[in-house]
Amino acid sequence: MSLTDAVVTGLGCATSLGNQVNTLWQNLLVGKLGYQAMPTALAKHCPEVHLLAQVDHRGLLPANSNWPIPAKQLRQMSWVTKMLCHSALAALAQSQLLPEQLADNPKVGLIIGCGVDLCERHTRLEIHERNPNWLLESYPNMHLAHLAKLLNCNGFNSTIVNACTSASQAIGQAMHMIQSGLLDVAIVGGCDSRIAPAFVSGFNRLNMLSKHAEADAAMRPFDHARSGFVLAEGAGVLVLESRAHAAKRSAKSLGRVSGFGCSQDAYRLTEPCPNGKAKAMVQAINSANITAKQIGYINSHGTSTQQNDASEALAIEQIFHQSSRPWPWVNSSKGWLGHSLAASGAIEAIICLQTLRRQVIHPNRPLVQGATEAKLRLVASAPQPAQLDYCMSNSSALGGTNTSLIFQREPI
Repeated sequence: MSLTDAVVTGLGCATSLGNQVNTLWQNLLVGKLGYQAMPTALAKHCPEVHLLAQVDHRGLLPANSNWPIPAKQLRQMSWVTKMLCHSALAALAQSQLLPEQLADNPKVGLIIGCGVDLCERHTRLEIHERNPNWLLESYPNMHLAHLAKLLNCNGFNSTIVNACTSASQAIGQAMHMIQSGLLDVAIVGGCDSRIAPAFVSGFNRLNMLSKHAEADAAMRPFDHARSGFVLAEGAGVLVLESRAHAAKRSAKSLGRVSGFGCSQDAYRLTEPCPNGKAKAMVQAINSANITAKQIGYINSHGTSTQQNDASEALAIEQIFHQSSRPWPWVNSSKGWLGHSLAASGAIEAIICLQTLRRQVIHPNRPLVQGATEAKLRLVASAPQPAQLDYCMSNSSALGGTNTSLIFQREPI
């Protein structure tokens, strides 16, 4: 069976380094940090943690003539939903898809990865005092439901809740559905914000958060002195289309999603396994019908925890140790953005596509005590020009899920 190409025609984001793709990209190239001081109201619940990476709320969801948002719906949207809808509308604007091409179209799908909401702001109140809609906010599929209503998309839709692999699994599923002809267009990505007392305290008690008060010292992936991540929020959306559908409307392809792999460690809930990560990478390479030596760059999961970075480095070594060419360049976008959990895979997919288009890799955070023990070819603290045809994006999740996506450069 011949599979059709899944190409990307639109990108949109909301991140701690900007709410437009070009702003995000330029800030990564110059090594800008997206961290801010912990708000006082939150710090009292977890005084050991000092930094967060939050999205600037100003200017999200401006008036849109193609997809106007009713005032009532806007009031009902959570902050996470607003980040998602902002990103989706930006991606659709770049793709130049119109409402009449999406509405009531069974070949248009929505697949969104997201996190969970403990509804702490409501559970502090007595049940009879809560807003009647509070229960809806506890349902992860409400983000997608709002987006579907906004776009009038009533075809295939799916919400994926699988921790930090949620968005990358959404992209992988969309790739498969387009390749097999089930969809012509897929609006995919992820959104998450767990900047709340219970989550900050919980991640901290699992020894996953950086406790540095100074931004320059916090979150250094693959450094021997790494001590955890900075908790972030964000959203990212990609418009995927079959190549034939994009060509029919003369849409510009920004790159191709050519491979996807997904594995489960079946090991421990919070301790990663290099073998599981390696399996996902092998599956993605085979799915793309390429060899490991064709991968020129890996956007790593790179969370700056001792266990994850060591495990991921060993997995990369397993796959590329026999390569006859230099190993792929490796960096971690999270070092600058913080870790946006379920949204991170979509944001990093956008960064991979920008990397292929621009043929330059954004820098890593400067190392203090040198690189981790594996033989990674880490990008230094300056942008790295490179000739790239393929790159890989890795994600891993609490519970042991691993994903790898492969993106292919399209001619400019």
